[in-house]
Amino acid sequence: MTASRSTAVARSAEGADEQCEPIEVVHRVKERVMAAAAQQATDPLPFLRDGDLFGDLVDDERFTSVFTRAL
Repeated sequence: MTASRSTAVARSAEGADEQCEPIEVVHRVKERVMAAAAQQATDPLPFLRDGDLFGDLVDDERFTSVFTRAL
């Protein structure tokens, strides 16, 4: 998964589109991804720390730096 695609997923998990209009989050672990996305304002990495969804990407500084900038 690319950093830009991960960022798009992370942003959509906040429950709003690009115009800040509400969207329905449909995901098998909806509550978990939305809880992680809600923390992004103060910590950009909780979403990536979900190893079940993103494996060890949070440990890849090259990936997280691009993800953080894009987020």
